[in-house]
Amino acid sequence: MGFERLERNIIEVIKEFQIKIGYENNPMSLNYPLSSLCGLAGKKCTVAEMTALMKDFSAYAEPRLGDIGISERDGIFTLVISEKGTAYVNSLISEKEFIYELINTVRCHDSNMEDVLGVFHRHSHNVLVTKMEDNCEFDYKVSFEDGVPDEFIYCLTDEGCHISYHRFTKEDFESLGM
Repeated sequence: MGFERLERNIIEVIKEFQIKIGYENNPMSLNYPLSSLCGLAGKKCTVAEMTALMKDFSAYAEPRLGDIGISERDGIFTLVISEKGTAYVNSLISEKEFIYELINTVRCHDSNMEDVLGVFHRHSHNVLVTKMEDNCEFDYKVSFEDGVPDEFIYCLTDEGCHISYHRFTKEDFESLGM
């Protein structure tokens, strides 16, 4: 198994958190259901097989993310990223990157859907926007066709006073049946 996609996902999740909440030199716990890890791995695994893969992943990512604590309970894996790892991710954050601009746009209560979609279009010419008419929870599904700058699927909702978003891996989005 290639571990690049999982490492990229972990980095992007930590970046999102640090941009929203701020950076402190602390470890960070991330929870992944087995199904999500299987999606990132590109193959079906049992809990025992994924536990072994996570040990290999920890060794692979250690130079960048430091020691990664791994535990599993009821099919949910908890990965504890060390202070070294959270510091590494913080060093990668740029005010010019997509997620930074997206978060700062949605946190402004006077932004509208056009403003938010504009962020996507400023960062790629390959943006897919789909109106989600049959879904009462989300208004739009937005993604980057070529996976650049990221491969998440964003679900946007106009809350009336601001725009909110949720982001999913392709596999997790598909498992929601939307």
